[in-house]
Amino acid sequence: MRKNKVKLFPITSLMVCILIFLIKSTIVKASSVNNYHQDQVELQAKSAIAIDLNSGQVLYAKNANKKLPVASMSKLITIYLTLDAINNKKLSWNQKVKPTKQIVKISNDPEYSGVPLQMNHAYTIRQLYEATLIQSANGPAMLLGQAISGSQQAFVKKMRKQLASWNIGGGNAAPYSQWIA
Repeated sequence: MRKNKVKLFPITSLMVCILIFLIKSTIVKASSVNNYHQDQVELQAKSAIAIDLNSGQVLYAKNANKKLPVASMSKLITIYLTLDAINNKKLSWNQKVKPTKQIVKISNDPEYSGVPLQMNHAYTIRQLYEATLIQSANGPAMLLGQAISGSQQAFVKKMRKQLASWNIGGGNAAPYSQWIA
């Protein structure tokens, strides 16, 4: 039973984050929420919030007012833009792409979260999507960005533009900047 909770946690957390990104019209004042129903759910996260999409009512909150560093937000935007590219027929799930030497190096560096990629091996968009979404893998996320925009630099611009369209601050941050030559 415990193993199932541990496996479901990353997926559940990511889905909650994606839903929060997609909720544009619902406004919840964080100052009015802190720990709501925290004692009723065993969620192993430093901070979390679940909001009813229709009413904006907070269903669950744990340390909602606590400031924490943002984790994997560039990967969430990458996932969103990947789905957008597929929906707009710019990419397909079975399309194959090959990583660059730089992406292979990052994906095989144990310092970063990852799924190791191999040089001269072709990966489907679906494989890269799953590795990014489930394993929070950096290399596959970078390769998705390259497949979507042609280069890491162009993809960073696309992410910034998407953030601006959502009126999300921090659009000047440089996701993947440590990897861009």
